[in-house]
Amino acid sequence: MKLSNSSFLCLDIGTYGVRGFAHCVRDAKIIRSAMLFVKSPNTLFALKSVVDELGQELNTHFNSAFITGNFGEMDFQTFTDIITWREEHKITDLDLKHQIGKITKPDGFYAMHIIPVFYGTEHLQNINNSPIGQIDTQLKSIFSVISYDEEQTRYISDILRRAYIKSGGFFDSTFLQNAIYKKPKEKVLFLDLGNEFTTVSIWTMRGPLYVNKIKFGQRDITRAISDGLQISMNDADTLKISVSSALPNEMDRFTPADSSEKFASFSVSDINDIFIPKLTELMETVHAQSEKYINQYKPEKIILTGGGTSINNINTFIERAFNLPVENLGDSATVNALSEYIWASHLPERNAYIQKQQKIQNVIEKITVYKRLNIFCRTPTSRAVFNTFSELFCVLAAYI
Repeated sequence: MKLSNSSFLCLDIGTYGVRGFAHCVRDAKIIRSAMLFVKSPNTLFALKSVVDELGQELNTHFNSAFITGNFGEMDFQTFTDIITWREEHKITDLDLKHQIGKITKPDGFYAMHIIPVFYGTEHLQNINNSPIGQIDTQLKSIFSVISYDEEQTRYISDILRRAYIKSGGFFDSTFLQNAIYKKPKEKVLFLDLGNEFTTVSIWTMRGPLYVNKIKFGQRDITRAISDGLQISMNDADTLKISVSSALPNEMDRFTPADSSEKFASFSVSDINDIFIPKLTELMETVHAQSEKYINQYKPEKIILTGGGTSINNINTFIERAFNLPVENLGDSATVNALSEYIWASHLPERNAYIQKQQKIQNVIEKITVYKRLNIFCRTPTSRAVFNTFSELFCVLAAYI
């Protein structure tokens, strides 16, 4: 997809809703943007609603999109391979493709991202960028591999097909967040508080060193409130976001949960008495499974994303749980990151388009000057021929 004169759509497909971020591009510049979230357990309905409404708002039609979201169960592993040659060898891209071709993944999983985290040769132990072009007798490569459940990715592909949307590619949320939000030399722990899963990952300048997707999310906390108060999941979710707090106080027992009659019998403390133990359980699970890697890689801060970011006082709660500063990017962080990643990846194409347009403009300006000075237009015939060709060129230039 070329983004110089078109529109593009990014979708974050979650368990209970779809968030879309769309852009209208003219002359290699974004001139209009729109974002929309539709909450619904019916993914197809939410997807169609987002696509249609964003298309109407930007006065365009979308038949393709770039995709991130909940791809189900995840597998993360590192893969090391060493190639040795008897004589000095100039390393090529075929050598790297040969190593990548040896990577194995669990049955039923699809390798979404293969990320190089280390290259070294016999005489150069740590190559910062690509080893291609190096001459040596050995190449050691380490790759981090993020894989997802093939069944879930097929399900999302089927939903897209039924909505008449062609996928421009699937992207893992932590991959995107690292690409956009982490500074090059930072060591960051990303914590995504999703509805079905909580994802924790540690990224350094080398790449992902730890990624873990825990099947314990905001839905489990909502269900605990629903069961404890005997209310619907929707009402429980509303109270979790608008009333509960990760830092309760003594007055909560005397504070009504809501001014409406619907929740008049509940105090803020009634919600927090269920909410806080469940949130604590979640953070203890995350900490227990990631503590070894936190101690090993020593991240400098936590970047918080996902639907759980809107919980009252969640930043302070997590700062205390992990003893690290927290940067809360909100629930639209992933689709924002996808949008920025796609836009940045098309920079060479956009620059080429701008340069081409500038060359065309320069020629048009010269034609205008020549016409004004009557150069090449000494006779009526030559003037007519020149005007015809210059007008034809200007028309063609407008559509290139």
